[in-house]
This record gives sequence, C-alpha cells and structure tokens, in this order.
Amino acid sequence: MSVIMVKSVIPFLIERVRAFRADEEGAVTVDFVILTSSVILMGLAHVADVASGTTSIADNVDACLGSDLTTMLDNIDADNYIAQLEAAGAACSAR
Repeated sequence: MSVIMVKSVIPFLIERVRAFRADEEGAVTVDFVILTSSVILMGLAHVADVASGTTSIADNVDACLGSDLTTMLDNIDADNYIAQLEAAGAACSAR
C-alpha cells in the first residue's frame, strides 16, 4: 500500500467510527428487548404463586362440594331449603 492511499483511508475510517458511535438508531430496539424480557421474567416468577393459590381454592371448593353440600342435599327439608343453602354457603365461605 502506498503512503498516499493510507493517508486517504485513515480519515475515512475515523469518520466512519465517529458516525457509528453517534448513531443511536438501534437503541430503541435494545431497550424494547430488555423491557420485554424483564416483564416476561417477572410474570414467570409469579406463576408459582398463582398456581399454588389456585390449587388451594380448588381444594376448598372440592371439600365444600364433597361434604357440606352433600350433607345438605341428603337431609333436605323443603320448608327450610333457603336457610340450609345459606348455612352451607356460609360454611363453604368460612374455609
């Protein structure tokens, strides 16, 4: 390479490096990727809490349907049906 060619290439390369450093066009994309991944990770962190709470509620409903409502339906009294239904609902809510 000749000296003249090197002298003309170096300013061109320096200008390209400066332009690359000043370019912020891809910054929004990087911010979006980081924000999206953090939201997904926070959501995944709470999946276990929601799953355990859902299982607990399902167990309570199963127990209520299996015992309180079955007992009420076995001993149903047409005159006191509403009172028995309210009592069974209160018993289920208390769990």
